Formats: sequence, C-alpha cells, structure tokens
Amino acid sequence: MKNTPLLLLVILIGFCASCKKVIVPAVETIAYEIVSLDSVLLIGEVTNESDGAVTKRGFYWGTNPTLALTDSSSEDGNGPGVFTHTIGSFILGQEYFFRSYVVDVNGTEYGETLSFKVELNPVTGTMTDSRDGKIYATVEINNQTWMAGNLAFLPSVSPSSEGSPTAPYYYVYGFEGNSVTDATATPNFNTYGVLYNWDAAKIACPSGWHLPTDAEWSKLASYLGNSAGAILKEADTTHWKSPNTEATNASRFTALPAGGRFIKGGYFTLGYYGLFWTATEVEAPNAWYRLLSYNSAGVRRDFDDRATGFPIRCLKD
Repeated sequence: MKNTPLLLLVILIGFCASCKKVIVPAVETIAYEIVSLDSVLLIGEVTNESDGAVTKRGFYWGTNPTLALTDSSSEDGNGPGVFTHTIGSFILGQEYFFRSYVVDVNGTEYGETLSFKVELNPVTGTMTDSRDGKIYATVEINNQTWMAGNLAFLPSVSPSSEGSPTAPYYYVYGFEGNSVTDATATPNFNTYGVLYNWDAAKIACPSGWHLPTDAEWSKLASYLGNSAGAILKEADTTHWKSPNTEATNASRFTALPAGGRFIKGGYFTLGYYGLFWTATEVEAPNAWYRLLSYNSAGVRRDFDDRATGFPIRCLKD
C-alpha cells in the first residue's frame, strides 16, 4: 500500500505526457491601403500556423460591421506570413468593414475588424495669371494641383487654315481671324479658352505651372479609377452633349468639351469631346493627349499630330 501513491503518480505523469495542447492558428488584420477610388489593398498576417497546416486564409468585407459568411470573401493562399487582397467597386463616402481569417484542421480563427472609407475630397483654390490678370479656379487631387479651367492665355491668334507642327500657333474655336481683341470677345473663348498646337502648349502655362506629362495625366486618371472621365467632367448637358455619361464632376476639375482644330484647317467636335495635350512626345510629328467623351465615363489615351489644336490644363510645379 505504501507504493500506491507512487504508482498513481507515475500513471498520471504518463497520461499527461500523452496529452497535447491544441494550438489554434493566429491571424491579424494589419492594415489597408487606398490605391485608387476603386481599388483598396487589404493586408493580413498569419503569425503562427498551429498544430495543423493552415489550409486557407483571406478576408471578409462588406458594409455591415458584423461581418458574416454571406459577405464578400477571398482566399489568398495558405501557410504563415503576410497576405494581401485587392478589392474594388465602392460607393464614395460609404464605410466598409473587413477582417482577416485563417482555417486549419482545428477550425477557423478571425482577426480584428477594421474599416475604411473611399472619399474624394478635392481642395479648391484660385490662381491669377500675372500675364493677363485672368483668374483660374484650381483643384488639388491626390497631391497634384490642377487648373480647374482651360487655359485662356492668347498672345496671338491665327485662323484655322494656318498652322505648323514645329512653331507655336494659337486658335479660338470657330474664329477665323488674326485679332486677339476680337477673338477674346467671342463666347467660345470665354467658355472654352484657347486651342494650342503642341509647340504652343509646351510654352503656354504661366510661371510656376507646366503642361502635364503623359505620366502626370496617368497618375490623375489611375487614382480616379475606371470612371475617371465621369468624375472629371462637368456634370450636366449645358456644354456637353447628351447623355454626358455618368458625369458627376466630383473632382471639381470641370472638364469641358472644347473640341479641337484640324491639322489642315477647320474645327471639330465642340460639345462632344474634351481633348487635352500632354507634354510627352510619341515620335515626330506626334504627341500624347487625353480624351474625355460625352458618351463614356472613362479617360482615353491617344496621340495626334503636333499641328492639331487642343486645349490644355496646367499643373502646378
């Protein structure tokens, strides 16, 4: 009987040695990154893999803070470490919630629920062109400050029948004379500004501002996403032809359909297209421009002969 307690202790020790603590996987919802108005990157991390290998990891997201299995979800690989997923299609100003999850043989574990809002908060202002005293509205979008109106600097003016791909020329839509005074008195000048061939466009912006490059236009359009044109266009049909697809002008950029000047003379598509030179040459005699359309919500990139007349928007240095 004296050995009984010792025997029991040995049995208990042996039993406990065969016990195994269940280790559940650990997952953290780390952060998010707003890439554009229709693209958000979610970031999570599996910090330990538990007793069984992690077979699934990902995110749940939606507009309800109590996320359920019926909300949108992703599967983003397996095993430990950092994982990401990009989501899109947002309502501006709507709060969205997301959390990470991980699955192994022991079940499913969840990370903390975080939230975000995709918002466009353009910062507006004004600038004055010291050359002619003209005042322009300005708007800052994604750390770029743009003129929110077509440039109207007009040192000289030519009829549409005159032009060059290598020397600066200035036009006013529909005007066929050489008088700056007469040209600046027209309704088209006061609404749509000036049409510049590419050589004029490169030197037309005031001090402290410049003709944006193709890359700078791409930065703007990419940030605004697939509906960049709709966000940039004036939001009615006062100047744009119907239907002015999805236009909201949420950016306060107020893009107008100023049309352009044909290479060999004449003017085209007033009311239908907003066409803007970039400072980037393709190859002679062409340069890149951006096109916004009355029947599209996007922004198109194309090139044209440098003798063509397009409006421009200046970008702050």
